[in-house]
Amino acid sequence: MAITFPAAPTNGQVYTDTTSGQSWTFDGVKWKGASSTAYWKRTGTALEPYTAGDTIQGQLVPTNGALGFRNVIINGDLKVNQRQTAIAAAAFGAYGPDRWKKVNATNMTQIVEDVNFVPGAKYTLSWKGGTPQVLTAPATGHWTLPNIPITATEIQLELGEVATPFEKRPMQIELLLCERFYCSVPFKRSITIGGNLPMQYFSESIVFPTYMARTPTVENPAAAFPSRSIKFYDNSAWYTPTRVVFNYAGQRHVNVNVETTSNNMFVIGCDLEDSAIIGLDAEL
Repeated sequence: MAITFPAAPTNGQVYTDTTSGQSWTFDGVKWKGASSTAYWKRTGTALEPYTAGDTIQGQLVPTNGALGFRNVIINGDLKVNQRQTAIAAAAFGAYGPDRWKKVNATNMTQIVEDVNFVPGAKYTLSWKGGTPQVLTAPATGHWTLPNIPITATEIQLELGEVATPFEKRPMQIELLLCERFYCSVPFKRSITIGGNLPMQYFSESIVFPTYMARTPTVENPAAAFPSRSIKFYDNSAWYTPTRVVFNYAGQRHVNVNVETTSNNMFVIGCDLEDSAIIGLDAEL
């Protein structure tokens, strides 16, 4: 709301805004609000009280970094869980909800990728109901955070020494961030391979949904889908291949080789209705 004060006020003159009903008094230099209200001045790029001891109140916003994506933590509310394993049920040293690694019976941690923080800078770690901690980012390498209770929610790590309200990103954005470190990929192909050969081969490259943090370890099947390993159909039944090999892997793709002694392969998947599902683990 813009307020237009009188152009040539006199000392002690009172002006009342007709819309808000708020009044100001001119003290010969500036317009001042009610005595209980602090008035501000600008010094360079800083906004500060005119009178020492005055308090400026308002909604806090970050003083460092961008207003959006200020939370360095990925999946800070533990809502993305592609492995379908609760953190309490995860084994020590294993992952439950995406990006969260179980440390012991009561604690978990997250390893922050080295490209996602400023080396040597001060960061504030906070979570709902917890006491904020000011941490110093490492000078090199990835950053393993201190222990965080497995019951914690709304976990945030942000640049600066002040905790701000939890940044709640859209679920699809959070999932995309998680998939850089873990994702599951369906795999099903209709093919025709036949003949009286001692071994049948099928080879194809799978392109990942995103560029992963490192060359992933491939799970066949993905941890959350124990019955969805790669099988083949020979026009009568489903069989486990003689061998499934994943090679020529990179951060963007992996080659799948299916080998069998059967004379025919017509479908590669899990069954006629479902795809096989492989897991790609690129956690740090």
